[in-house]
Order: sequence, then C-alpha cells, then structure tokens
Amino acid sequence: IKNYTVDFELLQNSPNPFVSSTNINFSLHKEENIIMDIFTLNGKLVKHIFQETLPAGTYSVKIDMKDNPNGIYYCRLGNSKGFKIIKMILMK
Repeated sequence: IKNYTVDFELLQNSPNPFVSSTNINFSLHKEENIIMDIFTLNGKLVKHIFQETLPAGTYSVKIDMKDNPNGIYYCRLGNSKGFKIIKMILMK
C-alpha cells in the first residue's frame, strides 16, 4: 500500500483475493472531490468507478470484476492533494 499526504482513509479490499467482486471501504474526514479507478499491474486503466464530490463519512463500494481476467489489480482513490493505492488479487 502506497500512501501520500491526503485527508482520507482507504482500507484494503475484502475479500482479497476475490473471485468476481470485492468491497472497498474508505472514509473522508471532510467533503472532497474524489475519484476511484482500477488499474492493471502495468498501469492500464481497467475501470473508472466514479468521480464526485462526497460529504465527510464512511463509504463502501462493491467492485464487479467478473469480466476481467485473473491477476493483480490496483485501486486508486484520489483527490486534488494526492492518492492512496491498494493491491487487489482476482482469482477465479
């Protein structure tokens, strides 16, 4: 997990490894314009999950990866100040 100076928390996805879908939890300490994307090991964008302004709070996002091949993926959650990344393993 790589962490940069940001005002939010990104937790490891659960379950991990996962078969077709996984949950990603995060929390915001204040209202933020947030973006979440999923990338391959090589940095190719696989899924744009969302980009929106959210109020402070705790969130859970279900990510469906059933149409993607097995492998290592990265979830990046970011704002204008930086981002955090978690490593996810898809094993069907």
